[in-house]
Amino acid sequence: MHRFRMFSFVAAIGMAVAGSVPARAVDPTPHLDGETFLVVRVRPGKMDLTKAVAFLSSKKIIDQTQALAAGLAIGTVKAGIDKNVDEMWIGMSTKGLDSGEPLPIIMVPKKDDEQVKALKSLLARVPGSDMLKMEEGSGMLFWGPDSALKAAKDGKGKPRADLTEAMKSWNSEHSIQIAIVPTEDQKRTLREFAPTLGGRIPGLDPNDLTEKLEWVGLSFDVFPPKAKLFIKQADGKAATKALNFMQKGLDIAPKMLAQQPDARDIVEHVGKIVDEMKKGLKVEKDGLLMEMEDSQPILDLIGESAKKAQEAAKRMQSVNNMKQIGLAFHNSHDAQGGFPAPAINSKDGKPLLSWRVKILPYIEEDRLYKQFKLDEPWDSDHNKKLINRIPKVYQNPNLKLENGKTTYLVPTGKGGLFANQGKDVKLNSVTDGTSNTIMVVEVPANMAVTWTKPEDWEVSGAEAVDKFLAGLKDGFNAAFADGSVRFIAKKVEPKILKALLTPDGGEVIQNIP
Repeated sequence: MHRFRMFSFVAAIGMAVAGSVPARAVDPTPHLDGETFLVVRVRPGKMDLTKAVAFLSSKKIIDQTQALAAGLAIGTVKAGIDKNVDEMWIGMSTKGLDSGEPLPIIMVPKKDDEQVKALKSLLARVPGSDMLKMEEGSGMLFWGPDSALKAAKDGKGKPRADLTEAMKSWNSEHSIQIAIVPTEDQKRTLREFAPTLGGRIPGLDPNDLTEKLEWVGLSFDVFPPKAKLFIKQADGKAATKALNFMQKGLDIAPKMLAQQPDARDIVEHVGKIVDEMKKGLKVEKDGLLMEMEDSQPILDLIGESAKKAQEAAKRMQSVNNMKQIGLAFHNSHDAQGGFPAPAINSKDGKPLLSWRVKILPYIEEDRLYKQFKLDEPWDSDHNKKLINRIPKVYQNPNLKLENGKTTYLVPTGKGGLFANQGKDVKLNSVTDGTSNTIMVVEVPANMAVTWTKPEDWEVSGAEAVDKFLAGLKDGFNAAFADGSVRFIAKKVEPKILKALLTPDGGEVIQNIP
Protein backbone atom coordinates (compact mmCIF):
# COMPACT_ATOMS: atom_id res chain seq x y z
CA MET A 1 0.00 0.00 0.00
CA HIS A 2 2.93 2.30 0.85
CA ARG A 3 4.44 1.94 -2.61
CA PHE A 4 1.08 2.15 -4.33
CA ARG A 5 0.31 5.49 -2.71
CA MET A 6 3.70 6.81 -3.76
CA PHE A 7 3.18 5.63 -7.30
CA SER A 8 -0.23 7.36 -7.35
CA PHE A 9 1.41 10.55 -6.12
CA VAL A 10 4.13 10.65 -8.78
CA ALA A 11 1.74 9.56 -11.54
CA ALA A 12 -0.78 12.24 -10.57
CA ILE A 13 1.89 14.92 -10.70
CA GLY A 14 3.08 13.73 -14.10
CA MET A 15 -0.46 13.70 -15.50
CA ALA A 16 -1.14 17.15 -14.07
CA VAL A 17 1.89 18.78 -15.67
CA ALA A 18 0.51 20.35 -18.85
CA GLY A 19 1.31 23.88 -19.98
CA SER A 20 3.09 26.19 -22.40
CA VAL A 21 6.00 27.71 -20.43
CA PRO A 22 9.48 27.60 -22.00
CA ALA A 23 11.82 25.10 -20.32
CA ARG A 24 14.61 26.24 -18.00
CA ALA A 25 18.06 24.62 -18.14
CA VAL A 26 18.71 22.93 -14.78
CA ASP A 27 21.43 20.50 -13.74
CA PRO A 28 19.95 18.10 -11.18
CA THR A 29 23.11 16.06 -10.54
CA PRO A 30 24.39 18.13 -7.55
CA HIS A 31 21.15 17.21 -5.76
CA LEU A 32 21.41 13.48 -6.42
CA ASP A 33 23.44 10.95 -4.46
CA GLY A 34 25.89 8.45 -5.94
CA GLU A 35 23.29 5.65 -5.78
CA THR A 36 20.70 7.38 -7.93
CA PHE A 37 19.71 5.01 -10.74
CA LEU A 38 16.68 6.80 -12.18
CA VAL A 39 16.15 10.40 -13.24
CA VAL A 40 13.00 11.74 -14.85
CA ARG A 41 12.48 15.20 -16.32
CA VAL A 42 8.98 16.47 -17.13
CA ARG A 43 8.51 19.67 -19.12
CA PRO A 44 5.02 21.17 -18.99
CA GLY A 45 5.40 23.41 -22.02
CA LYS A 46 5.91 20.43 -24.31
CA MET A 47 2.69 18.68 -23.32
CA ASP A 48 -0.78 19.34 -24.68
CA LEU A 49 -3.21 16.76 -23.35
CA THR A 50 -6.14 18.54 -24.94
CA LYS A 51 -5.01 17.06 -28.27
CA ALA A 52 -5.17 13.59 -26.73
CA VAL A 53 -8.71 14.27 -25.51
CA ALA A 54 -9.71 15.48 -28.98
CA PHE A 55 -8.24 12.31 -30.52
CA LEU A 56 -10.10 10.05 -28.09
CA SER A 57 -13.30 11.90 -28.85
CA SER A 58 -12.76 11.67 -32.64
CA LYS A 59 -12.33 7.90 -32.34
CA LYS A 60 -15.46 7.72 -30.14
CA ILE A 61 -13.39 6.22 -27.34
CA ILE A 62 -14.99 8.84 -25.11
CA ASP A 63 -18.19 10.71 -25.85
CA GLN A 64 -18.51 14.46 -26.27
CA THR A 65 -19.69 14.96 -22.69
CA GLN A 66 -16.65 13.11 -21.33
CA ALA A 67 -14.37 15.04 -23.69
CA LEU A 68 -15.78 18.35 -22.49
CA ALA A 69 -15.39 17.36 -18.83
CA ALA A 70 -11.82 16.15 -19.42
CA GLY A 71 -10.95 19.32 -21.33
CA LEU A 72 -12.25 21.53 -18.55
CA ALA A 73 -10.38 19.53 -15.89
CA ILE A 74 -7.13 19.63 -17.84
CA GLY A 75 -7.55 23.33 -18.52
CA THR A 76 -8.09 24.07 -14.83
CA VAL A 77 -5.00 22.14 -13.76
CA LYS A 78 -3.00 23.51 -16.68
CA ALA A 79 -3.59 27.09 -15.65
CA GLY A 80 -2.06 26.47 -12.22
CA ILE A 81 0.88 24.49 -13.57
CA ASP A 82 1.62 26.97 -16.37
CA LYS A 83 2.10 29.72 -13.87
CA ASN A 84 4.30 27.85 -11.44
CA VAL A 85 6.29 25.05 -13.11
CA ASP A 86 8.80 25.29 -15.94
CA GLU A 87 10.17 21.79 -15.38
CA MET A 88 10.12 19.06 -12.77
CA TRP A 89 12.83 16.52 -11.93
CA ILE A 90 12.37 13.19 -10.15
CA GLY A 91 15.30 11.15 -8.81
CA MET A 92 15.23 7.63 -7.36
CA SER A 93 18.10 6.18 -5.31
CA THR A 94 18.85 2.69 -4.03
CA LYS A 95 19.55 4.28 -0.63
CA GLY A 96 15.84 4.93 -0.28
CA LEU A 97 15.06 1.34 -1.15
CA ASP A 98 17.61 0.03 1.35
CA SER A 99 16.41 2.35 4.15
CA GLY A 100 12.79 1.27 3.80
CA GLU A 101 11.74 4.63 2.30
CA PRO A 102 11.24 3.84 -1.41
CA LEU A 103 10.39 7.46 -2.14
CA PRO A 104 11.85 9.74 -4.81
CA ILE A 105 13.27 13.22 -4.60
CA ILE A 106 11.11 15.66 -6.55
CA MET A 107 12.66 18.96 -7.60
CA VAL A 108 11.15 22.11 -9.09
CA PRO A 109 13.17 25.31 -9.78
CA LYS A 110 12.00 28.04 -7.40
CA LYS A 111 10.54 31.28 -8.73
CA ASP A 112 9.00 33.19 -5.84
CA ASP A 113 7.01 32.82 -2.62
CA GLU A 114 3.71 32.95 -4.51
CA GLN A 115 4.82 29.93 -6.52
CA VAL A 116 5.75 28.04 -3.34
CA LYS A 117 2.36 28.71 -1.79
CA ALA A 118 0.51 27.69 -4.96
CA LEU A 119 2.46 24.44 -5.34
CA LYS A 120 1.92 23.50 -1.72
CA SER A 121 -1.81 23.99 -2.18
CA LEU A 122 -1.86 22.09 -5.47
CA LEU A 123 0.20 19.12 -4.35
CA ALA A 124 -1.65 18.83 -1.05
CA ARG A 125 -4.60 17.62 -3.11
CA VAL A 126 -2.54 14.87 -4.76
CA PRO A 127 -3.02 11.40 -3.16
CA GLY A 128 0.06 10.38 -1.15
CA SER A 129 1.57 13.86 -0.88
CA ASP A 130 1.43 13.65 2.91
CA MET A 131 4.24 11.07 2.75
CA LEU A 132 6.77 13.68 1.56
CA LYS A 133 8.13 16.80 3.24
CA MET A 134 8.95 20.02 1.42
CA GLU A 135 12.20 21.99 1.75
CA GLU A 136 13.78 24.95 -0.05
CA GLY A 137 17.43 25.43 -0.94
CA SER A 138 19.90 26.18 -3.74
CA GLY A 139 17.20 27.84 -5.79
CA MET A 140 15.06 24.69 -5.80
CA LEU A 141 11.96 23.30 -4.13
CA PHE A 142 12.35 19.72 -2.89
CA TRP A 143 9.83 17.07 -1.91
CA GLY A 144 11.10 13.85 -0.42
CA PRO A 145 11.70 11.70 2.67
CA ASP A 146 13.80 12.98 5.58
CA SER A 147 16.61 10.57 4.71
CA ALA A 148 17.22 12.27 1.35
CA LEU A 149 16.09 15.87 1.77
CA LYS A 150 19.16 17.27 3.53
CA ALA A 151 21.66 15.93 0.99
CA ALA A 152 19.54 17.07 -1.93
CA LYS A 153 19.09 20.56 -0.47
CA ASP A 154 22.82 20.97 0.25
CA GLY A 155 23.58 20.35 -3.43
CA LYS A 156 26.96 18.72 -2.84
CA GLY A 157 26.45 15.66 -4.97
CA LYS A 158 29.47 14.51 -6.99
CA PRO A 159 29.45 14.79 -10.79
CA ARG A 160 27.92 11.75 -12.48
CA ALA A 161 29.42 11.21 -15.92
CA ASP A 162 27.07 8.28 -16.57
CA LEU A 163 23.93 10.26 -15.72
CA THR A 164 25.18 13.24 -17.71
CA GLU A 165 25.78 11.09 -20.79
CA ALA A 166 22.38 9.42 -20.47
CA MET A 167 20.69 12.82 -20.27
CA LYS A 168 22.60 14.05 -23.32
CA SER A 169 21.07 11.20 -25.34
CA TRP A 170 17.57 12.64 -24.93
CA ASN A 171 15.70 14.38 -27.72
CA SER A 172 15.61 17.95 -26.43
CA GLU A 173 12.14 18.52 -27.90
CA HIS A 174 10.40 15.69 -26.03
CA SER A 175 8.28 16.46 -23.00
CA ILE A 176 9.23 13.47 -20.83
CA GLN A 177 12.83 12.33 -20.48
CA ILE A 178 14.14 9.37 -18.50
CA ALA A 179 17.67 8.25 -17.66
CA ILE A 180 18.33 4.82 -16.16
CA VAL A 181 21.80 4.02 -14.88
CA PRO A 182 21.59 0.65 -13.12
CA THR A 183 23.93 -0.03 -10.23
CA GLU A 184 26.36 -2.95 -10.38
CA ASP A 185 24.00 -5.01 -8.24
CA GLN A 186 21.10 -4.20 -10.55
CA LYS A 187 23.16 -5.10 -13.62
CA ARG A 188 24.14 -8.41 -12.06
CA THR A 189 20.53 -9.21 -11.21
CA LEU A 190 19.51 -8.33 -14.75
CA ARG A 191 22.15 -10.61 -16.25
CA GLU A 192 21.12 -13.47 -13.96
CA PHE A 193 17.46 -13.05 -14.82
CA ALA A 194 18.01 -12.70 -18.59
CA PRO A 195 18.33 -16.46 -19.35
CA THR A 196 14.91 -17.03 -17.81
CA LEU A 197 13.41 -14.62 -20.33
CA GLY A 198 15.34 -16.23 -23.17
CA GLY A 199 13.79 -19.62 -22.48
CA ARG A 200 10.33 -18.16 -23.10
CA ILE A 201 11.14 -16.68 -26.51
CA PRO A 202 12.81 -19.17 -28.86
CA GLY A 203 15.64 -17.72 -30.93
CA LEU A 204 16.38 -14.82 -28.58
CA ASP A 205 19.18 -14.50 -26.07
CA PRO A 206 18.51 -11.50 -23.79
CA ASN A 207 22.15 -11.58 -22.67
CA ASP A 208 22.94 -10.01 -26.04
CA LEU A 209 21.23 -6.90 -24.71
CA THR A 210 22.01 -7.06 -20.99
CA GLU A 211 25.53 -8.51 -20.74
CA LYS A 212 27.38 -5.22 -21.34
CA LEU A 213 24.59 -2.75 -20.68
CA GLU A 214 25.76 0.54 -19.17
CA TRP A 215 22.80 2.90 -19.20
CA VAL A 216 19.54 3.77 -20.97
CA GLY A 217 18.27 7.14 -22.17
CA LEU A 218 14.61 7.46 -23.17
CA SER A 219 12.65 10.53 -24.18
CA PHE A 220 9.14 10.70 -25.56
CA ASP A 221 5.98 12.71 -26.10
CA VAL A 222 2.68 11.38 -24.79
CA PHE A 223 0.61 12.80 -27.63
CA PRO A 224 1.14 12.54 -30.46
CA PRO A 225 3.40 9.65 -29.41
CA LYS A 226 7.03 10.01 -30.44
CA ALA A 227 10.11 8.46 -28.85
CA LYS A 228 13.88 8.17 -28.83
CA LEU A 229 15.64 5.30 -27.07
CA PHE A 230 19.41 4.91 -26.61
CA ILE A 231 20.84 1.83 -24.91
CA LYS A 232 24.54 2.36 -24.14
CA GLN A 233 26.74 -0.71 -24.38
CA ALA A 234 30.34 -1.18 -23.30
CA ASP A 235 31.71 -1.25 -26.88
CA GLY A 236 30.76 -1.44 -30.53
CA LYS A 237 30.73 -5.25 -30.60
CA ALA A 238 28.23 -5.36 -27.74
CA ALA A 239 26.13 -2.70 -29.49
CA THR A 240 25.99 -4.84 -32.65
CA LYS A 241 24.83 -7.85 -30.62
CA ALA A 242 22.16 -5.69 -29.01
CA LEU A 243 21.04 -4.52 -32.46
CA ASN A 244 20.69 -8.12 -33.67
CA PHE A 245 18.70 -8.99 -30.55
CA MET A 246 16.32 -6.07 -31.05
CA GLN A 247 15.82 -6.81 -34.75
CA LYS A 248 15.00 -10.46 -34.04
CA GLY A 249 12.66 -9.45 -31.23
CA LEU A 250 10.79 -7.01 -33.46
CA ASP A 251 10.45 -9.65 -36.18
CA ILE A 252 9.11 -12.23 -33.71
CA ALA A 253 6.61 -9.94 -31.92
CA PRO A 254 3.86 -9.85 -34.63
CA LYS A 255 4.21 -13.62 -35.21
CA MET A 256 3.73 -14.36 -31.51
CA LEU A 257 0.79 -11.95 -31.37
CA ALA A 258 -0.85 -13.70 -34.31
CA GLN A 259 -0.99 -16.89 -32.23
CA GLN A 260 -3.34 -15.18 -29.76
CA PRO A 261 -6.95 -15.41 -31.03
CA ASP A 262 -8.03 -12.21 -29.28
CA ALA A 263 -5.14 -10.22 -30.77
CA ARG A 264 -5.25 -11.25 -34.41
CA ASP A 265 -7.21 -8.17 -35.43
CA ILE A 266 -4.40 -5.86 -34.34
CA VAL A 267 -1.47 -7.84 -35.80
CA GLU A 268 -1.43 -5.69 -38.93
CA HIS A 269 -1.26 -2.49 -36.87
CA VAL A 270 1.50 -3.90 -34.66
CA GLY A 271 3.39 -4.91 -37.80
CA LYS A 272 3.32 -1.31 -39.04
CA ILE A 273 4.64 -0.07 -35.69
CA VAL A 274 7.41 -2.67 -35.85
CA ASP A 275 8.32 -1.52 -39.37
CA GLU A 276 8.51 2.08 -38.17
CA MET A 277 10.68 1.09 -35.20
CA LYS A 278 13.03 -0.88 -37.45
CA LYS A 279 13.47 2.16 -39.70
CA GLY A 280 14.94 4.13 -36.81
CA LEU A 281 17.05 1.28 -35.39
CA LYS A 282 20.84 1.43 -35.71
CA VAL A 283 24.17 1.28 -33.89
CA GLU A 284 25.59 4.67 -32.92
CA LYS A 285 28.47 5.58 -30.58
CA ASP A 286 28.77 2.13 -28.92
CA GLY A 287 25.07 2.03 -28.33
CA LEU A 288 21.74 0.97 -29.78
CA LEU A 289 19.63 3.86 -31.05
CA MET A 290 15.94 3.63 -31.88
CA GLU A 291 13.88 6.64 -32.92
CA MET A 292 10.21 6.77 -33.84
CA GLU A 293 8.85 10.05 -35.15
CA ASP A 294 5.85 8.89 -37.20
CA SER A 295 2.95 8.63 -34.73
CA GLN A 296 0.32 7.37 -37.12
CA PRO A 297 0.93 3.59 -36.69
CA ILE A 298 0.60 3.96 -32.91
CA LEU A 299 -2.51 6.13 -33.23
CA ASP A 300 -4.05 3.53 -35.54
CA LEU A 301 -3.31 0.81 -33.00
CA ILE A 302 -4.81 2.87 -30.17
CA GLY A 303 -7.95 3.42 -32.22
CA GLU A 304 -8.28 -0.26 -33.16
CA SER A 305 -7.54 -1.46 -29.62
CA ALA A 306 -10.10 0.94 -28.19
CA LYS A 307 -12.65 -0.29 -30.72
CA LYS A 308 -11.99 -3.90 -29.70
CA ALA A 309 -12.20 -2.98 -26.02
CA GLN A 310 -15.55 -1.27 -26.60
CA GLU A 311 -16.84 -4.29 -28.49
CA ALA A 312 -15.71 -6.60 -25.69
CA ALA A 313 -17.42 -4.38 -23.12
CA LYS A 314 -20.63 -4.44 -25.15
CA ARG A 315 -20.47 -8.22 -25.46
CA MET A 316 -20.04 -8.48 -21.71
CA GLN A 317 -23.00 -6.16 -21.17
CA SER A 318 -25.14 -8.41 -23.36
CA VAL A 319 -23.98 -11.41 -21.31
CA ASN A 320 -24.95 -9.56 -18.13
CA ASN A 321 -28.37 -8.74 -19.62
CA MET A 322 -28.96 -12.42 -20.31
CA LYS A 323 -27.78 -13.40 -16.84
CA GLN A 324 -30.32 -11.01 -15.34
CA ILE A 325 -33.03 -12.48 -17.56
CA GLY A 326 -32.00 -16.01 -16.55
CA LEU A 327 -32.05 -15.06 -12.88
CA ALA A 328 -35.52 -13.55 -13.35
CA PHE A 329 -36.71 -16.83 -14.88
CA HIS A 330 -35.45 -18.78 -11.88
CA ASN A 331 -36.92 -16.32 -9.38
CA SER A 332 -40.21 -16.59 -11.25
CA HIS A 333 -39.94 -20.39 -11.06
CA ASP A 334 -39.42 -20.20 -7.30
CA ALA A 335 -42.39 -17.86 -6.88
CA GLN A 336 -44.81 -19.27 -9.45
CA GLY A 337 -43.70 -22.91 -9.74
CA GLY A 338 -42.41 -22.65 -13.29
CA PHE A 339 -40.58 -20.58 -15.91
CA PRO A 340 -43.00 -18.03 -17.40
CA ALA A 341 -44.95 -19.08 -20.47
CA PRO A 342 -43.97 -17.29 -23.71
CA ALA A 343 -47.11 -15.16 -23.51
CA ILE A 344 -49.70 -13.70 -21.19
CA ASN A 345 -52.92 -15.03 -22.70
CA SER A 346 -56.50 -13.81 -22.64
CA LYS A 347 -59.20 -15.96 -21.07
CA ASP A 348 -59.90 -17.52 -24.45
CA GLY A 349 -56.21 -18.40 -24.97
CA LYS A 350 -55.21 -15.55 -27.28
CA PRO A 351 -51.61 -14.29 -26.74
CA LEU A 352 -51.66 -10.70 -25.50
CA LEU A 353 -48.25 -9.77 -24.08
CA SER A 354 -44.77 -11.25 -24.05
CA TRP A 355 -42.99 -13.09 -21.24
CA ARG A 356 -40.70 -10.05 -21.19
CA VAL A 357 -43.60 -8.11 -19.67
CA LYS A 358 -44.44 -10.91 -17.23
CA ILE A 359 -40.93 -11.00 -15.65
CA LEU A 360 -40.70 -7.21 -15.19
CA PRO A 361 -41.19 -7.51 -11.39
CA TYR A 362 -38.13 -9.82 -11.30
CA ILE A 363 -35.82 -7.35 -13.10
CA GLU A 364 -36.63 -4.44 -10.78
CA GLU A 365 -39.28 -3.02 -13.13
CA ASP A 366 -42.36 -3.59 -10.98
CA ARG A 367 -43.50 0.00 -11.45
CA LEU A 368 -43.50 -0.40 -15.23
CA TYR A 369 -45.25 -3.77 -14.95
CA LYS A 370 -48.14 -2.21 -13.04
CA GLN A 371 -48.73 0.27 -15.87
CA PHE A 372 -49.64 -2.48 -18.35
CA LYS A 373 -53.22 -3.60 -18.87
CA LEU A 374 -52.63 -7.33 -18.80
CA ASP A 375 -56.04 -8.11 -20.30
CA GLU A 376 -55.29 -6.08 -23.42
CA PRO A 377 -52.97 -6.95 -26.37
CA TRP A 378 -49.50 -5.46 -26.71
CA ASP A 379 -50.66 -3.04 -29.42
CA SER A 380 -53.80 -1.75 -27.69
CA ASP A 381 -54.10 2.03 -27.46
CA HIS A 382 -52.95 1.87 -23.85
CA ASN A 383 -50.18 -0.75 -24.00
CA LYS A 384 -48.51 0.46 -27.17
CA LYS A 385 -47.64 3.72 -25.38
CA LEU A 386 -45.27 1.67 -23.19
CA ILE A 387 -43.24 0.14 -26.05
CA ASN A 388 -40.68 2.95 -26.07
CA ARG A 389 -40.05 2.41 -22.35
CA ILE A 390 -38.12 -0.77 -23.04
CA PRO A 391 -35.95 -1.70 -20.02
CA LYS A 392 -32.19 -1.53 -20.51
CA VAL A 393 -31.85 -5.24 -19.78
CA TYR A 394 -33.72 -5.98 -23.04
CA GLN A 395 -31.50 -3.71 -25.15
CA ASN A 396 -28.59 -5.41 -26.89
CA PRO A 397 -25.68 -2.91 -26.78
CA ASN A 398 -24.02 -4.58 -29.79
CA LEU A 399 -26.84 -3.65 -32.16
CA LYS A 400 -28.49 -0.44 -33.34
CA LEU A 401 -32.16 -1.30 -33.30
CA GLU A 402 -35.35 0.66 -33.58
CA ASN A 403 -36.44 1.83 -30.14
CA GLY A 404 -38.63 -0.78 -28.49
CA LYS A 405 -37.01 -3.71 -30.33
CA THR A 406 -35.13 -6.56 -28.64
CA THR A 407 -33.10 -9.58 -29.74
CA TYR A 408 -33.57 -11.61 -26.54
CA LEU A 409 -36.04 -14.35 -27.50
CA VAL A 410 -37.03 -17.78 -26.20
CA PRO A 411 -37.27 -20.89 -28.43
CA THR A 412 -40.91 -21.69 -29.13
CA GLY A 413 -42.72 -24.15 -31.35
CA LYS A 414 -42.58 -27.91 -31.53
CA GLY A 415 -39.51 -29.26 -29.77
CA GLY A 416 -38.50 -26.00 -28.06
CA LEU A 417 -38.35 -25.47 -24.31
CA PHE A 418 -41.36 -23.15 -24.59
CA ALA A 419 -43.43 -25.23 -26.99
CA ASN A 420 -46.72 -24.37 -25.29
CA GLN A 421 -47.53 -20.69 -25.76
CA GLY A 422 -49.66 -20.40 -22.64
CA LYS A 423 -48.11 -22.90 -20.25
CA ASP A 424 -45.36 -22.31 -17.67
CA VAL A 425 -42.35 -24.66 -17.87
CA LYS A 426 -41.27 -26.73 -14.88
CA LEU A 427 -37.62 -27.62 -14.34
CA ASN A 428 -38.42 -31.30 -13.91
CA SER A 429 -39.55 -31.37 -17.54
CA VAL A 430 -35.99 -30.59 -18.69
CA THR A 431 -34.81 -34.19 -18.82
CA ASP A 432 -31.85 -33.44 -21.12
CA GLY A 433 -30.30 -31.47 -18.26
CA THR A 434 -30.56 -27.77 -17.54
CA SER A 435 -26.94 -27.19 -18.60
CA ASN A 436 -27.72 -28.71 -22.02
CA THR A 437 -30.95 -26.84 -22.74
CA ILE A 438 -31.14 -23.30 -24.13
CA MET A 439 -33.65 -21.05 -22.39
CA VAL A 440 -33.05 -17.61 -23.98
CA VAL A 441 -31.31 -16.81 -27.28
CA GLU A 442 -29.56 -13.66 -28.50
CA VAL A 443 -30.84 -13.59 -32.09
CA PRO A 444 -29.47 -11.59 -35.07
CA ALA A 445 -30.73 -8.07 -35.76
CA ASN A 446 -32.92 -9.23 -38.63
CA MET A 447 -34.93 -11.31 -36.14
CA ALA A 448 -35.52 -8.50 -33.62
CA VAL A 449 -39.07 -8.15 -32.25
CA THR A 450 -41.04 -5.57 -30.31
CA TRP A 451 -40.28 -6.39 -26.69
CA THR A 452 -43.90 -6.39 -25.50
CA LYS A 453 -45.17 -8.45 -28.43
CA PRO A 454 -45.75 -12.19 -27.79
CA GLU A 455 -43.31 -13.11 -30.56
CA ASP A 456 -40.20 -15.28 -30.26
CA TRP A 457 -38.02 -17.70 -32.24
CA GLU A 458 -40.10 -20.46 -33.80
CA VAL A 459 -37.63 -23.37 -33.87
CA SER A 460 -39.81 -26.06 -35.41
CA GLY A 461 -38.77 -26.95 -38.95
CA ALA A 462 -35.29 -27.61 -40.35
CA GLU A 463 -35.04 -24.18 -42.01
CA ALA A 464 -35.40 -22.32 -38.69
CA VAL A 465 -31.90 -23.16 -37.46
CA ASP A 466 -30.30 -22.62 -40.89
CA LYS A 467 -31.89 -19.17 -41.20
CA PHE A 468 -30.80 -18.28 -37.67
CA LEU A 469 -27.16 -19.27 -38.25
CA ALA A 470 -27.07 -17.44 -41.59
CA GLY A 471 -27.89 -14.16 -39.86
CA LEU A 472 -25.00 -14.36 -37.38
CA LYS A 473 -21.59 -12.74 -37.72
CA ASP A 474 -19.43 -14.78 -35.34
CA GLY A 475 -21.89 -16.50 -33.02
CA PHE A 476 -24.43 -15.79 -30.30
CA ASN A 477 -24.93 -15.78 -26.54
CA ALA A 478 -27.36 -18.27 -25.05
CA ALA A 479 -28.80 -18.44 -21.54
CA PHE A 480 -29.24 -22.05 -20.45
CA ALA A 481 -31.89 -23.45 -18.16
CA ASP A 482 -29.36 -23.70 -15.31
CA GLY A 483 -28.90 -19.89 -15.44
CA SER A 484 -25.49 -19.92 -17.10
CA VAL A 485 -24.71 -17.88 -20.22
CA ARG A 486 -22.39 -19.20 -22.92
CA PHE A 487 -21.17 -17.97 -26.28
CA ILE A 488 -21.78 -20.42 -29.13
CA ALA A 489 -19.79 -19.95 -32.32
CA LYS A 490 -21.49 -19.70 -35.70
CA LYS A 491 -19.66 -22.84 -36.81
CA VAL A 492 -21.75 -24.97 -34.43
CA GLU A 493 -23.27 -27.95 -36.26
CA PRO A 494 -27.01 -27.43 -36.86
CA LYS A 495 -27.81 -30.82 -35.33
CA ILE A 496 -26.00 -29.85 -32.11
CA LEU A 497 -27.86 -26.53 -31.93
CA LYS A 498 -31.17 -28.34 -32.50
CA ALA A 499 -30.29 -30.71 -29.66
CA LEU A 500 -29.54 -27.78 -27.34
CA LEU A 501 -32.95 -26.29 -28.12
CA THR A 502 -34.89 -29.38 -27.01
CA PRO A 503 -35.48 -30.02 -23.30
CA ASP A 504 -36.22 -33.73 -23.60
CA GLY A 505 -34.78 -35.04 -26.88
CA GLY A 506 -32.38 -37.44 -25.21
CA GLU A 507 -29.46 -36.39 -27.44
CA VAL A 508 -25.82 -36.79 -26.37
CA ILE A 509 -24.16 -33.37 -26.78
CA GLN A 510 -20.40 -32.97 -27.05
CA ASN A 511 -17.91 -30.39 -28.28
CA ILE A 512 -20.00 -27.23 -28.34
CA PRO A 513 -17.81 -24.64 -30.16
